[in-house]
Amino acid sequence: MPNWTFDEYTERLRRQLANGDMERVLQQLFEFLEPLEDHNFNTVVILKNNTIRLRQGESGSIFDHDDLERKRSRIYHNLLALLKDLERDQLIQDHYQRRMIEFIPTQGAEKVLAKITCQDIRVMQTLFELTTEVVIGRSSQCQIVIQDEKISRQHAKIFVHNNRVMIADLSSRNKTFIGNYEISHQTPFEIKSDCRFRLHDVYFDLELIK
Repeated sequence: MPNWTFDEYTERLRRQLANGDMERVLQQLFEFLEPLEDHNFNTVVILKNNTIRLRQGESGSIFDHDDLERKRSRIYHNLLALLKDLERDQLIQDHYQRRMIEFIPTQGAEKVLAKITCQDIRVMQTLFELTTEVVIGRSSQCQIVIQDEKISRQHAKIFVHNNRVMIADLSSRNKTFIGNYEISHQTPFEIKSDCRFRLHDVYFDLELIK
């Protein structure tokens, strides 16, 4: 087991949060902080409960889209503030050091295998670090969101399989390409070196981390 420092632990959580894995971060925080009964962690409980309500709201159409995004944004920024507070709390740091041997992070926190960048103004994120997988598309549920009607809701996916970085088209309307090569939705394509790929006319650069 790696001998992580507390700062490295919170940095992994912050990286997952930046990659859109809010619920995974909340779950890890909740499981990690739950044994500390003498400390006040109501914020964590509230954040976790709110994400559950948001998920239920999406399926039941309780919230309109704008309201849902505002609530997600509020949770996101509250969670960032909570991560900063954790780094300053000696009680939590001491507890973490005692649990170091037992704690096993999720696979997504272990290693960054590629960096995906895009300078197109239609793309909300300019940098994304690939750990397990990333779905790119028009839907707000994607990890990388492209605001263009010509992009399918879930257009393409980049994922890690046996430490290999793969790209697959998700049956999109306007296709996914590496150079002039069209990626098939039935046959994922292995990315073996740094490359530029595009979804319709939106270009991304992918840099493999050696």
